[in-house]
Amino acid sequence: MPEGGVKKLQGKKASVYSQPEHTGELTKMYIHCYDALRIFGEQASAQKIDAQEKRIEELEAQLDTELRNKIENDREFRDLVEDMKDMKDWRSRIYEKEKELDRLSGRRSWPNSQDAEEPELA
Repeated sequence: MPEGGVKKLQGKKASVYSQPEHTGELTKMYIHCYDALRIFGEQASAQKIDAQEKRIEELEAQLDTELRNKIENDREFRDLVEDMKDMKDWRSRIYEKEKELDRLSGRRSWPNSQDAEEPELA
């Protein structure tokens, strides 16, 4: 026999939960008031989740775009550095050819001597 039934036979007060004949009313009242008691509505939660999913997709697309731009900018930078190195190599070759041409022609267009160093670029 349940504890609530023993207390009832003894004439003692039992809680609502231990009185099976009263739990039906409590359950009906809970079901009736459930919409007012719940914290989040189903529709609001689903809408919020949908909005968050959409925002995540937008942020992922933005991140992909930023990564592509960064990679492209890195490529451009590497290409510029390579071009600068190539230009420096060509400049050195031209300088040497001019020195050789001056030496062969007997001109002294370079300052102080025929072995003057190549001027530095700023």
